[in-house]
Amino acid sequence: MIGKTLWRFCTNAVLRRGLVQGFAPGFAVPEKFVADLWQLTYTAFHEAHDDSVAFSTERGTPERLAGVKPVPPLLVLFGSEDALISPQNAKRFRAVPRAKVVMIDGVGHSAMVEAPAKTLSLIQEFLNEGHRSTEPRQ
Repeated sequence: MIGKTLWRFCTNAVLRRGLVQGFAPGFAVPEKFVADLWQLTYTAFHEAHDDSVAFSTERGTPERLAGVKPVPPLLVLFGSEDALISPQNAKRFRAVPRAKVVMIDGVGHSAMVEAPAKTLSLIQEFLNEGHRSTEPRQ
């Protein structure tokens, strides 16, 4: 009840402070992200957050993917400045057959927003190389 009440008094600045963790330090949160967040109800926001945390703590993504048979080719991009998922977690994806893990220096959790050209280049490279499995690189 308190959360729903406080949500009504939330400002763009408060939402932006919450969103900042999805980006590298110093990267300006795009206004579109703030506007999109306003489209959610408090209940939708809260439940999505709680479900996301429950999903990832119940069983990690690398472990889930390693259990898929057959394992499809997989490109995993990590930002070296990610505050939401530690870049140290990149090594956990070594357990996933056919996974290629790439660390993008200087970006946070939102590489596609912070470094769109680099992200696109990595995706194109992955699609063009025949999906060979490689060790994480930096």
